[in-house]
Amino acid sequence: IIHSQGWAVVERSGAVAAVCDVPDGTLLVKQAWQARPAEPEEAAADRQHWIVLCGGEAWARQVEAEIISALPQARCVVAGGGAENVAQRYHAAVLQVLEVLQRIVQDKPKHDVLIQAVVGVSGEAALFGGLCGLLQTARQEQPRLKGQVIGIEAQESAASIARHLQDSA
Repeated sequence: IIHSQGWAVVERSGAVAAVCDVPDGTLLVKQAWQARPAEPEEAAADRQHWIVLCGGEAWARQVEAEIISALPQARCVVAGGGAENVAQRYHAAVLQVLEVLQRIVQDKPKHDVLIQAVVGVSGEAALFGGLCGLLQTARQEQPRLKGQVIGIEAQESAASIARHLQDSA
């Protein structure tokens, strides 16, 4: 933006660049930063973190116990366990994740909501990676939703999975 007296000031996301009036048409730019207070800790505490564990019941319960100790602020949901075949387990997982998404949207979150789905990378467990499409669609409808699908190997320990979730959060 050019001022009527020949100097310019441009504001952009907290930074102010001021251009000084210099003879001979030379244009100098000086960037001046404006300090802003850090985000309060309670705002970070208001953020929701959901973890959806897609796999067998016994495995999911073991991983859930480790996650609760490593990420106490996170809410865990075991999805798709207990059904006889993979189609029924996938169907149940989609319905459970959809229910979580609807609950989050109805709460009208003021901060970002992270949803991490833990799925296997091989065999039938890899089919749960299709939840990625559901999370992407939900993100289009509610931009505060941040979805991740975390692929894990079958032999990975619960502690290793909890570390992956922490690192990816």
